[in-house]
Amino acid sequence: MNEAKLYKNQEPEPQSANEAAMAYESSCRNVDDFIASLPKEMMRNLVDFAIEEQRAGHCIPNSQVDEMINLRMRWK
Repeated sequence: MNEAKLYKNQEPEPQSANEAAMAYESSCRNVDDFIASLPKEMMRNLVDFAIEEQRAGHCIPNSQVDEMINLRMRWK
């Protein structure tokens, strides 16, 4: 390594909510704006799906969620 290689200057990118930011739970904008941006039809479909799953007996009570995660991750 005779000579150090310098990095070229980079322009900063503007912060905006995107998939990467959401994956790392980075808050780039107001939560209310994010919720308002969700399509209403999608939310209706999610609610309908949740109701169907509950009626079919595929739901897990909240009291069992922590235990189930711990078992699957082999934390206990």
